[in-house]
Amino acid sequence: HVLFVLQLQLFSSALVGRVDSLLLPPQVRKCPSRQRSTAIFTTSKSNIDGAVIGRVPTEKTKKRSKFAAILPGEASSVPLKYPPVKFSSTTEKDHLTAVLLDDFCPVKQNPLPRHDRRELHYARSLLSLEQVSSILRQCSDDADGFQQNKARCLVAVEDGEPQPNTLTPVLLPMLNEQIVPFARHVCGAPVVVADALVRCYDPAEGNEALDAHYDLTSFASVIIPLNPKECEGGLYVQSGASGETRRSIDFDRAGDALLHRFDVMHGVHVLKGKRYSLVVWLAETEAAMMQKTVPWVERERDESVHAAYLYAMDAKDGLYGVPKDEMAARQYLEFAAEYGHAISQYMLSLLLAKQGSRSEEGRWIEDERERIVKLLKLASNRGLVEAHHNLGTAFKQGYYGLQQDYDVARRYYAHAANHGYQPSIEVLEDASRWA
Repeated sequence: HVLFVLQLQLFSSALVGRVDSLLLPPQVRKCPSRQRSTAIFTTSKSNIDGAVIGRVPTEKTKKRSKFAAILPGEASSVPLKYPPVKFSSTTEKDHLTAVLLDDFCPVKQNPLPRHDRRELHYARSLLSLEQVSSILRQCSDDADGFQQNKARCLVAVEDGEPQPNTLTPVLLPMLNEQIVPFARHVCGAPVVVADALVRCYDPAEGNEALDAHYDLTSFASVIIPLNPKECEGGLYVQSGASGETRRSIDFDRAGDALLHRFDVMHGVHVLKGKRYSLVVWLAETEAAMMQKTVPWVERERDESVHAAYLYAMDAKDGLYGVPKDEMAARQYLEFAAEYGHAISQYMLSLLLAKQGSRSEEGRWIEDERERIVKLLKLASNRGLVEAHHNLGTAFKQGYYGLQQDYDVARRYYAHAANHGYQPSIEVLEDASRWA
């Protein structure tokens, strides 16, 4: 999952290593590869309403966890509070919903079918307080497996396989009897658990934040806070490119749950206290999980800018069953960029930079230079700090045919820095870079 991943490599390697180089947005991250495995929840006719638990591996058969290499939570220089999401009641008791609006769509005459249709589902008391307490008892600081590369997580299910630790037998009945049935009802699909873990964020350890991102390999994700009243801050969703579109999920009590699909950007920002939460990633079907594919992305790529963007990223590198195809990657970045998706505009600028820099004569294509700057400006106008940073770099270095202008460069860097973007902060504070 994109939640615990290494950053995607730059389209062009010319400027790698410098903090004032052209950087990818943190939303684009690769996940560790899945191992082929047996799902713990079957979808056969005989068990369509139930769940068959797979065999728990023994210490001898246990494989090295992909989560051993996950990124720890990040420190944050901007301790912000976000306005809360406003949920509305439904006809079902204890089930609330909210709809996230997309960025402005410039193609007014023909909006995409899924424009402004991303839903959040909030379930009150999906787990009881007694169940929450039983989970927390397995997650003490000295619990076996809880400390993995400072990521502070304890994995109960990985690639559909229950893991051998004290959390697993406690959690599996809750997954079978409460969490999966809720998710299947909301999603209208025979979803299966791919991964489930408890994660801890702690500002005292410098791991209070995780930047906004998509869960690339999850059809849907369920987040259940285990101690929301003992910490300040936590989960937020981000509807657009700008951090100003972030909205916090204010959970009423431990055991409440939020479900969102793959097209919702989200992150974590804890201001005070330790935050413990249960995170469950779901594949749409058992077959998709076992085959390591994301058919839902391909199915919706012509209906949603988010799916189009994710499909483009998969096609660029040949990930999750999508054939590697740079032309298809560009096609769907162009598509999403046309409909106002700022991250696609930004990524398209990087793709054009890569293609332009390797032209047959070794020179930039002038039309592409102008378009790169236009795309960066479109994305920066939507508040994407990475675009501001790259425009700062372009003016500072005189890239893309722009006249070198330190004053303009500082203004772009300053905007990104004022929104907490650390690379821009470092460039502005390092006098040697302006010598």
